[in-house]
Amino acid sequence: DDFAVFQFTLGIPGFDDNDVPRVAGILAAVLTAVNHVFSQSPLPAAQARTETIALLLAAACVVTPGLGRRLDEAARSGRRAVAELQGTQRGFRLGDSVSGEAAQRELAWATFALLRNANAACVVAWGPGGELLAARGQLPAALLGGEADSAGRDVNNALADSAGR
Repeated sequence: DDFAVFQFTLGIPGFDDNDVPRVAGILAAVLTAVNHVFSQSPLPAAQARTETIALLLAAACVVTPGLGRRLDEAARSGRRAVAELQGTQRGFRLGDSVSGEAAQRELAWATFALLRNANAACVVAWGPGGELLAARGQLPAALLGGEADSAGRDVNNALADSAGR
């Protein structure tokens, strides 16, 4: 049950090892700029593309430590519970226009995953014609009762009414 973890550190006092990507990105950007200054006057297209990619990678390296810290903060804070909305019930509804078991299964899993991983009360998916494809979460009772026509007009009104509360 004893595990040894090997972690590479620079061992520089006062320097956080998590900032190594930021320093590498800044160094790469500076070296790319120096290379650009001392290059031929008409810049070859290949060098321009290479410098663009180098600067994009350098920018990603500079942003990575800050992004990692924000993700760690979010993971430590935990997921907040969504407040219970009045006049709603937890449920799932597929639109009448969704046909085929595979499409229904995909919509069910997609709405479940979105609702599970987002701090939201409900997830609603609309089709290209404005018809309801799927809804999951805290939904108006009219929507869960199936009181909608095939175009989903009553569903739209029920969702709009619940959003205004």
